[in-house]
Amino acid sequence: MLIYPGCNNFKVAISFDDGPDYKYTQKYIDILKKYNAKATFFVVGKNVEENPELLRLLNDNKFEIGIHSYSHKNMMEMQESQIEEELRRSLTDVYSIIKQRVTLFRPPYGAFNDNVKDIAQKLGLKIILWDLDSLDWKGISCENIIHRVEKNIGGNSIILMHEGRENTLGALSFVLHKLQNKGYEFVTVSELLAMR
Repeated sequence: MLIYPGCNNFKVAISFDDGPDYKYTQKYIDILKKYNAKATFFVVGKNVEENPELLRLLNDNKFEIGIHSYSHKNMMEMQESQIEEELRRSLTDVYSIIKQRVTLFRPPYGAFNDNVKDIAQKLGLKIILWDLDSLDWKGISCENIIHRVEKNIGGNSIILMHEGRENTLGALSFVLHKLQNKGYEFVTVSELLAMR
């Protein structure tokens, strides 16, 4: 493995949307732990309600948690009261399980407007997008996910991946292995932002 001491530009944050997922979350955790890789999980409120033990497991394993709305609807199509309800309900669900307040929010589809931004800010949430979309949500093959990430990676990148997808699970070990061999270190989104 290549080592570049003192070079923050070899740190990247891998992030997962849409969980927790009863079929996949534990498997993602196992792979990430094998590579000693930190990650940030943006969870959906309704999935948190269905899988509280998996959220607790993510937290117990020191993965960073952010919210990804309650119902994963496009917030740009909602009234202000609906946006606030989505965010408050997600925050409440997460807090009820891990007893920690989260501060990161990724809007579904990366779609937000001034209303979403203002309400998120009022609730103490920072909107987080990404620099590198793995396109796993399109159902592309494991090989294409790996190639896309490896080809487009750069220092300080936030990588977008998703839970609940067989192709993402299949690609994850290879992505981590290839990037670590290139000298990249996986940090949380918050750690990465603090370096920028």
